[in-house]
Amino acid sequence: MFIPLPTWFIYGPLYLASFTLSIVAMAQGRIASGAILLLVNIICVPVLYMFAVAVGILTWSGWVDNVVQQVKQDPTTVLAAAQVAEDTGSVPATTQFEKIEGAFGVRLGDVFDLSQALGNRELGEDSPMYGFATEKGFRSFKLYYVVVTPTTHRICCIVGTGSLKDRSTAEKEQAVVLELLKEKYGEPFSNRIFRSLGNIATITQGQRYIVTKITGLEHVSIEIRYCDKELMDLAEKERLAAEVEKVDKTAL
Repeated sequence: MFIPLPTWFIYGPLYLASFTLSIVAMAQGRIASGAILLLVNIICVPVLYMFAVAVGILTWSGWVDNVVQQVKQDPTTVLAAAQVAEDTGSVPATTQFEKIEGAFGVRLGDVFDLSQALGNRELGEDSPMYGFATEKGFRSFKLYYVVVTPTTHRICCIVGTGSLKDRSTAEKEQAVVLELLKEKYGEPFSNRIFRSLGNIATITQGQRYIVTKITGLEHVSIEIRYCDKELMDLAEKERLAAEVEKVDKTAL
């Protein structure tokens, strides 16, 4: 009931069953237990429901506020406004935000030399990450990877990961990272619904975005990703084209 999503179809039938069983109990002579269950159903449950609705409204209103703030702080909009202001001779105070170009010494869209990769691991199905060495690392992140388009080898995602001793330390470190990112790129968007699941926060600029998250309970890790959606779409197109070339077309 307290999950801030429509789950009435789950607890509604259970509530009706509980109400019915209270009547059945009294009909069978178990007056005390039946009456207590009936009172809980007609008094406590509605009160809890109203409280749950209030929690849901607060959660969703907070989420909407975050979305509004993210739209207001979207650097792509700011850069467009700066171009207009250039003609009028006035520059808005928010033009200090930089565009998302890359991190850790590599840039999104650049071609990555696979022969220089320091091993690889899987980001997901058909999405290998290639390790690389850098002199421009950040203290939280010890391993660095890129995801590239399968054919043209253009960098579509940059990933940094690191292990920390516990979740509290990871959350403090993430707060530092987010503060630095906010100063450079704008206000991060943190969805309250999913924050408790993975401490996820995002900064978006048009087709490019940065995601930070914390994972694990015993083995805690912090991760940051710089991604370009257009290049990730290109990666999928190249992957499909390569798969099409492998198959026997005469069979279809």
